[in-house]
Amino acid sequence: MVRMKSICLGKLRLFLLPALALSATGSFGRAVAATPPPAALLPYLTSGHFEPGDYEWMRGRFADAPAADKAAWVAIQDWLRKCKDDDQKEMQQQMLSAGIVAPQANDGPFGDFVCDEVGISIPHLATDNINAFRSILAGADVAADAIAWAVDAARQISLSDDASLRDKLRARVLIDQMLRQAAMAERFGGASLSKDQMAIVRGRVWLAIRKVDRDDTAWLKEVVSRDGWVDTEKYGAEASDAAWLLVQHADQDPLFQYRILRELDPILSPGKPKISKRRYALLTDRVMLKITGKQIYGSQLICKAGNWGTFPIEDEASVDTRRAQMELGPIKAYIDDFVRDVGKCNS
Repeated sequence: MVRMKSICLGKLRLFLLPALALSATGSFGRAVAATPPPAALLPYLTSGHFEPGDYEWMRGRFADAPAADKAAWVAIQDWLRKCKDDDQKEMQQQMLSAGIVAPQANDGPFGDFVCDEVGISIPHLATDNINAFRSILAGADVAADAIAWAVDAARQISLSDDASLRDKLRARVLIDQMLRQAAMAERFGGASLSKDQMAIVRGRVWLAIRKVDRDDTAWLKEVVSRDGWVDTEKYGAEASDAAWLLVQHADQDPLFQYRILRELDPILSPGKPKISKRRYALLTDRVMLKITGKQIYGSQLICKAGNWGTFPIEDEASVDTRRAQMELGPIKAYIDDFVRDVGKCNS
């Protein structure tokens, strides 16, 4: 087994990334569920993907549901727990096979597409009445459909054979950011939505994000396999930054992220940097969280008890020193700026 070499930075031991025997175009997600979904979900599956539709598969979640629907809902919950556990174990095994020692493979959207899509679609609701839920669903659908229309319009550019690589990257990043901004929005345009309607729309938006991220990752893997990394000198800073963002959001394929991080590693790839220090640090955190369960620079945030904070940080006392070396500001200012930009979190 190949082990990661390490160097010391202050009290912190950093891991250098070993070469991986990875397929450039292979996918580490499963388009077909390893454990078949419960019968209640089958009408909502098309071509290996899930669409929430009328949400009648959720009937058993409500207090006034009949016993049969409640049993079906329990079956869905049990299936979600099992498939997510199976996905984590499978990813850990794939990381081990790639030479990563004791990988964490923390909870993420990798593995079974359907399992991930069902889980992300479930809204956190205040109402506990099925008829009340049905009555608010129509208003949420209007807002979600408007977002989908805007995304489809941008997608036409990214799919055009006549578009340059720069334009395709620009269009894909536009879609990425449109969806993520919508997922964090407190309002959608002029729409006046209830909290439950907002929860439904967010679930729909995150479902779209998952599908877009998978499509972006598959496309970028082909580009990198064919042409190599989207280099700043050849394609310009905007295109290179756009490619980096797609890798940053390729969480369903952490081994691809790992491979690109190694390719961009300034220690392993001497010469003119292929990416800025700041972007390299952010991708490092994204990868190291999955491998070790801790990040290096504190760039990855999580919502806990209504407040934004960092995922676990290795040698947290020295994080600002490391951030300065990567041209990042102090961690407190970073969190404050994030809160000012996106607002307080919802959980």
